[in-house]
Amino acid sequence: MAGKNASFLAVALWKNGSLAKIRGSIFRLVGCPVLAIRIGRKRMGSVQELIVPGTRSFYAKPGEVTQRWFLVDANEAIVGRLASDLAMVLMGKNKPAYTPYTDTGDFVVVINCEKVVFTGNKLANKQYSWFTGYTRQRHESAATRLERAPELILSEAVRRMLPKNALARHMLDKLKLYRGNQHPHQA
Repeated sequence: MAGKNASFLAVALWKNGSLAKIRGSIFRLVGCPVLAIRIGRKRMGSVQELIVPGTRSFYAKPGEVTQRWFLVDANEAIVGRLASDLAMVLMGKNKPAYTPYTDTGDFVVVINCEKVVFTGNKLANKQYSWFTGYTRQRHESAATRLERAPELILSEAVRRMLPKNALARHMLDKLKLYRGNQHPHQA
C-alpha cells in the first residue's frame, strides 16, 4: 500500500475544524478522527465524508429590509442603558440580517422623555457644553437641560453611541422623541 500511494499530498479536515496536510499513505488514517479526506479531485470512501454547504454570507441591500416600528416608554429608565438599547435597534444589530454599511435598523418612538433617570450625582454634576460661535462655550447642567429640553438628553446620548459616519444621520432620523405619553405616529 505504501508503494503506489506514497507520493501524494492529502488534506484532512479534522473534527475540530483544523486542516492538516498529510504526506504518505492515506489508507492508514482510517482510524483517526477525520471527517473528510480529499486527494486531488477524488474523495476516499473509507472515511466519513463531509459535505460543506456554501459559505456565502448574506448582505442586506437597502430595498430588501423591512423596517418595523417600536414604541418605548422612558418612564424611570436610566439614560445610558436606554440609549445603548436604542442605538442597537437603530443600527439593526438585533437582526440576523445586520449589515454594517446598510441601514437595517428599525424606527423607534420614545415617549415620556422627561421622566428619564440619571444614576449617582450626574443630575447635579453632569455638564452639557456647546460652542455658539462666540469666544466662550455655553454650559448647562443636566437638571437644567432635563427641564428645558429632555429630548436632547436622549438624542445626544444615542447619537454618541451610533457609528461616526454619514449613515448615522439616517439612523438618528428614525428616532422619534416626545414628552408625555402622546405621539402623532399611527400603527
